[in-house]
Amino acid sequence: MTPNRTYLEVTDDLLSVEETLNEHLHDFVASINIFIKDMDTSAGYKSLVKLLSTLNDYSRSHFIYQESIMELKYYPGESEHKIEHLEFITGIAKLFKELLLRKKKKYLTEAIKLEDHKLLLEDSYSFILNWYNEHILTTDKHFNDFLKFEWSKK
Repeated sequence: MTPNRTYLEVTDDLLSVEETLNEHLHDFVASINIFIKDMDTSAGYKSLVKLLSTLNDYSRSHFIYQESIMELKYYPGESEHKIEHLEFITGIAKLFKELLLRKKKKYLTEAIKLEDHKLLLEDSYSFILNWYNEHILTTDKHFNDFLKFEWSKK
């Protein structure tokens, strides 16, 4: 039985006045939702490999872009926001490490291997869902609200 999973969505209140940030958000959500769809199938593990690579690229391009806007606009929450970005990068690195360890691991049976891989998929899903709920829905939304306010002053 496949568990109910929460798919991510981009709602209007999450959108920024900065279109590139919106594109990044849409790409992030689309990548995550593909992973969620694949999680409970035989494609789940391969989907995780692709997702972690995508999130690694995302963290470099999106974070650099977003942080440059924060500096340009003198965003008061910049330091805390950057710390959260570093925590995400660290979390992705840890998931990559776990993925690589499992590639080298010798399993007694295929069933044990599948169960171990399933645990990594669940850990990854939890990490990403937490990032979405804590960072995107809260921290990024505050930044976007700040940008909307700054934009309205023009």
